[in-house]
Amino acid sequence: MGKKFFVSLAVLAGLMLGQIASSQSDFEIRQSDQPQRPREISPGQFSDLQMEAARGSGSAARDLARTYMLFGNHKEEAEYWSTIGAENGDVVCMYNLWTFLAEKKDQLSRTRGIFWLQKAAALGDEASKRKLESLSKKGSQG
Repeated sequence: MGKKFFVSLAVLAGLMLGQIASSQSDFEIRQSDQPQRPREISPGQFSDLQMEAARGSGSAARDLARTYMLFGNHKEEAEYWSTIGAENGDVVCMYNLWTFLAEKKDQLSRTRGIFWLQKAAALGDEASKRKLESLSKKGSQG
């Protein structure tokens, strides 16, 4: 079985991502707010996405992070590409990076995660605004 098969399998699993994310109370990852059909990513396209992300494409980095999460739940690689996407200005990657960093035990990582969530909210991301509001309410209650 080649990489194309496994990547295709991972992309098909993307149809269930919303269910997976909603069933995990301590971890959630967002996809784009724009509905997208899952697409097959060949090894060549995968390399192209990596180069696009390295050159500044936030959406390419988001696609890579999503693929890594769906393909065997590779959180380290997904976090890496979410970081690249956040640095490239992608608000969904910023939100997802917050999710990764919020799971960590050290305060520095969690603080940096809040930075990315605030940055996404400042750029107008409604989901980030709602999450900050929710966190603020939880903080004031506890």
